[in-house]
Amino acid sequence: MTPKSSQSWSVPSWTFWASLGLLTATSVGTASLLLLLRLPPKPDCSTLGSLTATDSLRIYCARSLARQGDSANLMAALQLIEQLPPESPLHNEARQAVSDWSEQLLRLARQQVQKGDLQSALSLLNRIPNSAPNYARVSETRAFWQQEWRQGQQTETKVIKALRNRQWDEAQTEALSLSDFETGYWREGRLNRLLMRIAAERTAWGHLEDARRLAAKGKPAQLAEAIELAKTVGPERMIRATAQGEMNRWGRQMLAMARQRFQQKDLAGAVEIAQSVPGDLAVSAEAQDFAQLTQARALAQVDTLLGYLAASATARQIKPGRPLYAQANTQLMAWHDRMPDLARIDLGRALAGLDRVDALKAAIRSASGVEMGRPYRSLAQTLIASWRKDIEVLEDQPIIEGAQQLARNRTVADLQAAIETAGQIRQGRVLFPQAKRLIAGWRDDIEVLQDQPILDQARGLARRGALRDAIAVARRIRRGRALYPRAQASIGRWQADIREIADRNVLDRAYALADEDRLERAIATAEQIGSGSRLAGEAQAAIDRWYYQLYPPETPAEPEPEPAPEPESDGYPYYY
Repeated sequence: MTPKSSQSWSVPSWTFWASLGLLTATSVGTASLLLLLRLPPKPDCSTLGSLTATDSLRIYCARSLARQGDSANLMAALQLIEQLPPESPLHNEARQAVSDWSEQLLRLARQQVQKGDLQSALSLLNRIPNSAPNYARVSETRAFWQQEWRQGQQTETKVIKALRNRQWDEAQTEALSLSDFETGYWREGRLNRLLMRIAAERTAWGHLEDARRLAAKGKPAQLAEAIELAKTVGPERMIRATAQGEMNRWGRQMLAMARQRFQQKDLAGAVEIAQSVPGDLAVSAEAQDFAQLTQARALAQVDTLLGYLAASATARQIKPGRPLYAQANTQLMAWHDRMPDLARIDLGRALAGLDRVDALKAAIRSASGVEMGRPYRSLAQTLIASWRKDIEVLEDQPIIEGAQQLARNRTVADLQAAIETAGQIRQGRVLFPQAKRLIAGWRDDIEVLQDQPILDQARGLARRGALRDAIAVARRIRRGRALYPRAQASIGRWQADIREIADRNVLDRAYALADEDRLERAIATAEQIGSGSRLAGEAQAAIDRWYYQLYPPETPAEPEPEPAPEPESDGYPYYY
């Protein structure tokens, strides 16, 4: 070894030994202190069932349970501590614990009572031992709660009875009696709930009465509104069953109105009413089916194949199990039976729309396939008759137009040719009345052309004053001719002119006689003019004037003046 290595293994110095001693002393002191401060071992409550369990262990474990503060542990603690014998030195401590824990159970029971759980509260009281110092108070509390509960339930029964009889004030008076109860559950909780229920029941009844007044109007809209108002009566209300019965009755009434509209052929109105029946009613499903089926029937009313197909699709939406499924199925079968005939009719309608004779004849053949006794036989026959008339129009219209073209020249020969042409249309054809009217008009035109020169000649004679010659010429126009009424009117005027000339001569002679003061002869002459003459008014005025001159009225004598009345006497003499 080198000198250095031998020096490193030399004896430790005094510093080392001093440090070692100090460390040892510290360790010993610390260990001693830990031994002094260490707690005794924790008692084992699992050994309570053994015969070696001490009273102190029972009290310790009971206190541990009671410290949890809940009812279950408190009752377990009481049960555990009751096992201590009376001669135990810890009996007083146990008795105090029983008193404390019984009070805690009593407080917990009061909490249950305030929540309205009387049975739980009584169960807690029943677990308080008879030996508890407060047991007498517990018994009184139990009896008080039970009595108050009976009174509260009786009060609620009276309130419910008053509500059923709609005695709102009596119900409120009974409910307010709960305000005198000691228990907060009754004094506050149940009282408030009863008052709220009274108000709710009263409001619900008011809504039902309002709904009844609406429904009494008997209109579909008011009935639907009444049902919606009655729905506000909640399921928890006493009159809910009554309200539901009224709603069902009103719903049936609406459905009856819808059926009545259907019978009156007002399908749109029937659908509108049925669809307005609110849901959640006994007849709601039937009303929905009725609206669906009525819509389908409305589609089928157009009497076309497409209409029947749309109607069938609508009716198929009524599924098995629905109220009107059987009725819808019966209607579907009827529609399907009619569809082949409708197909023939629709084909005929399409062909007839081409407005050609050959197409119309094909349409008639198609519609003729609808056999006798089938539902659409009458419609097919009606269409066939109409199409036959259309064929006649198409065949005869060119004849009418040709005749009208001939008549436009307004000569006798052309008019006669037009008459012969229009005469080709036989009686019974559609255009025969039109042809007949045209022929009559053209015959009148021919007569006018033939007789107008005669009437013109007569008028010329009349203008020259040859009235009698004019009348003779005009009478050549025979009765029944077109200008006969005009000729007769002219003859009447000319005859009146002749009579007026004669009457004027008579009246002039009367005037001459009057000028000679031969008034009686003048009057007799003027009276020869008849009342129908144009000069009748003038003649009568002259007659009245001349008669007045012959027989003037007498002048009445003036009446003598009446004597003045004598003054009334007052009993005293008059002096003049």
